[in-house]
Amino acid sequence: MDGREFIREILLPHYRKYGNSDLIKSTDCDPVSLSIDRFVVIMNLPQLAIEFLDSFLPPQHSMKSSNDNSYVTAYLMDSSVVRQKFFKPLYIHCYCFMKRNVESEQTVQLRLAKALNTNITDLFQLTSSTNEIIHHDKVELTDDKCFIKNWNYRFVRNVAPFKDMYCAEFELYLPRLWLFYNYSSPTVAKRSRTTENELSG
Repeated sequence: MDGREFIREILLPHYRKYGNSDLIKSTDCDPVSLSIDRFVVIMNLPQLAIEFLDSFLPPQHSMKSSNDNSYVTAYLMDSSVVRQKFFKPLYIHCYCFMKRNVESEQTVQLRLAKALNTNITDLFQLTSSTNEIIHHDKVELTDDKCFIKNWNYRFVRNVAPFKDMYCAEFELYLPRLWLFYNYSSPTVAKRSRTTENELSG
C-alpha cells in the first residue's frame, strides 16, 4: 500500500469515524472520538510529501458517482450534524526539501496550495491588502474549501551543499462535503496509481 492509498483507505475513514469535536457532548458523538485529543499526520518523505497532500481531495470525476449530493446537502442542513461532525483538524507535520537561496517559505506555501487545489490566500486566510495570516480562535468549516491554521515552518537540517530540509507544521481543516466522499473506491485508487506513473515517467 502506497502513501496515497494509506491516506484514502486507512487514515481518512478513521478520521471520518472518530473526528467529532470533543467540545460537544452529545449522544450522537462516538465515545472513542471524545477520547481522542488530536489526529496527527507525519509525512516524512521530503521529496514527495507535499504532493501527497492531494490525497485529501476527492477526485473530481468520482464525486457524482460516489455519492448522492442531494442527500449530503440535506444532511448538512441539520445544524446538529454540522456542529458535531468533523471539527477536529488534522495536525500535519510535512517534511520537504528547499533549494537554499533560491526557494523560500512562500515557495512551500504555494506548493501546498497547489496540492490542495486552492490558492494561497484562501488556504492561509490571508488579508487581501497585506498578505498577512489572520489569527483568530473562531473556526467555521466551509462546504468546499480547506484551510490552514497555526502555521509553523522550521529548519530541520542540511542535506546537501545547496539543499535543506524543513518541516511545515499546521492544522488542516477539511471541508464538510469532502468527508462524505468515498475515498477508498477502486476509481480513486486507480487514479492515484496513474498519477504516480505520470510523475515518475
